[in-house]
Amino acid sequence: MYLEGRDVKLDGAKGLNWIMQAAQKGLPAAERTYGLILRVAPTGGGTAGQARQWLEKAAAKGDVIAQVELGSMLGLSNPPFEYVEAMKWLLIAERSGATNATAMVQAVSGKMSPAEISQARAKAAAFEKEK
Repeated sequence: MYLEGRDVKLDGAKGLNWIMQAAQKGLPAAERTYGLILRVAPTGGGTAGQARQWLEKAAAKGDVIAQVELGSMLGLSNPPFEYVEAMKWLLIAERSGATNATAMVQAVSGKMSPAEISQARAKAAAFEKEK
């Protein structure tokens, strides 16, 4: 609410603090949101690596938006690219119904060898089996 000024006075610092507290308590939507904030506008010394860590926490808990964001971050927008890991998350998101993941799967797979695609599929299957 503070980040959007919804029903309260707009206050980015308070909003970020509340999101960070919720993320630290393990709430997937807050972990994703905090990761996205760090990815787009690193604040308070945040890094792309920290953004990835928060997105991975949310993605591992089944947050499909975080899974898509990880796939995009690792395979399309933040070199050095990690195509296998990107494809893993995109495949998981696609299987969960994320329609925006399909185009990303195609884009990333065009940059991968057949062996890498197979490895990503195996990683996605292993992740889903653990769930």
